Amino acid sequence: MKNELSELHIKLPKEALEYKEKRVSELLKDSKVIAFLETHQLPDDFVSKHFSYFERWIAVKDNQPSVKEYQRPGYDLELIYQDGFLDYAYIQSKEDALYQQQMAHLNYFRINHVPSPMKEVSFKTIAYEQETSFYITVASQIKQLINNNKGQGFYLHGSIGSGKTYLMACLSNDLARQKKSVSFVRMNELLGELKSFFNDTTSTNEIMDGLMTSYCLVIDDIGAENVSAWGRDEILFNVLNYRMENQLLTCFTSNLSMKELKDVYLKQQYGVVDENKVNRLMERILTLAKPLTLYGDSRRKY
Repeated sequence: MKNELSELHIKLPKEALEYKEKRVSELLKDSKVIAFLETHQLPDDFVSKHFSYFERWIAVKDNQPSVKEYQRPGYDLELIYQDGFLDYAYIQSKEDALYQQQMAHLNYFRINHVPSPMKEVSFKTIAYEQETSFYITVASQIKQLINNNKGQGFYLHGSIGSGKTYLMACLSNDLARQKKSVSFVRMNELLGELKSFFNDTTSTNEIMDGLMTSYCLVIDDIGAENVSAWGRDEILFNVLNYRMENQLLTCFTSNLSMKELKDVYLKQQYGVVDENKVNRLMERILTLAKPLTLYGDSRRKY
């Protein structure tokens, strides 16, 4: 793309010459071109001599369809003047740089099933003035976990759409912003992923390690999955047993109370249920997390 700053004497057809003169006149009125010439202390006729560079640059800046192939999401095409040459360079846009900064905490998620609209939420973004005193109390209790290294988590249960997942997403994001490892999983999605990796030991081990060793684990919507001995005893029990023994922060959300959750786990699609295994699982959930109720009108928009 480099171009020596020497005028090329090419005779243009009359129509092309008239078009160029008109466009050069328009370009010289463009604030971006004016700023470029002033920054590099260049004369106005510099635009005429290097017309194609300026025309393409401004066309890209103005998002014209004719130069769509030169547009890159998240980057701005800039015109560079250096050592007697003109060239183009793609520079990350301020908007994209800000967005990347806002989303940098996601790099600390080992497993991330946080719903897309909640990937940026924080306890700081909650409109407390619009919330009930009950909701604020629940949110405040969960927020305290951010600075409580060895405390119990919460088993947050209540009515559908009451904001349970949102509050746990706030907790997960704010911990990740402190550069602490987090895994946020939805039970149905987690078991589906593990089944898809059944013959992939590396991927399975990576998921299990994330579940077991993350600084904080949030299991969202526990009890909504299709119950099986494999998911309950081989996956969930082993993960929770490890986290209990190592005193790692673990939280849950559910539409079910703990008693209702136990009843769900006492049923399974196939085979005979081992009640002792269910009791051992529930003991670990209760050891890891204190029951906390969140009721309220549904916040979901359908």
